[in-house]
Amino acid sequence: MRMDPYTQIAESIVQKLVLVLEGMALDRARKVSGLQIDAAGHVQSVQGGAATIESLIKEYQQLLGPASVSFARDAAHPIIKQHPDIEIPQALR
Repeated sequence: MRMDPYTQIAESIVQKLVLVLEGMALDRARKVSGLQIDAAGHVQSVQGGAATIESLIKEYQQLLGPASVSFARDAAHPIIKQHPDIEIPQALR
């Protein structure tokens, strides 16, 4: 099964932040309404598209401040390039 672009973006952001924040990254991601994360810590689905990605980034900003936006942009950029037609969350522009 192929992931939709928003699920790919969320998965990429979460996994990048896991490298920095370890378990805290998953704890924060699980608080975001619209994200389905499995027991292994992988994003299974995103309901709400760009708004949910925006919420995920805001959740990480509470921990890391502006650096979290840089991490999120780095993680999301390759996926956004592959899907230029999707709505891009404000924080990733």
